Amino acid sequence: MANVGPSKAQITILYDAFGRDPALQTDWGYAALVEYGGKRILFDSGNSPEILARNAKAKDIELAKLDFVVMSHRHGDHMGGLAYLLTVNPKVKLYAPKEGFGVYGADLPSTFYRKHPSLAAEQRYYSGALPDIMRFGSAWPGADFQLVHKTST
Repeated sequence: MANVGPSKAQITILYDAFGRDPALQTDWGYAALVEYGGKRILFDSGNSPEILARNAKAKDIELAKLDFVVMSHRHGDHMGGLAYLLTVNPKVKLYAPKEGFGVYGADLPSTFYRKHPSLAAEQRYYSGALPDIMRFGSAWPGADFQLVHKTST
């Protein structure tokens, strides 16, 4: 793939359920390589790690040479390919929306859970002694997620 300079912008579809390119396997999901301003950005990663790998190879795109990744939201058909991507580019920055909780990792105040003092301690979350902050893990431990707050305009 040719280097893209600051004056050239290009989008290459890597994953979609539509398309005419016989080299690409179609599947439910979406991923595109955005080349702009000398940067190589993966937007979403499709549904299947295997199909993302196959389609990137078919388009001669080296996912190990990405500048960063933008994840639009936490649906499997937009993030399933991360399992492959992180094997070839484990240190890539991943920008994702900060959500209340979920697979990108986040936290919630313990007020999120209902408290039922009428239940026996063993039937309540944390035996009724909730921590101040509920910590949620990530589906990809060690991945460099940069959680971005959504803004309304």
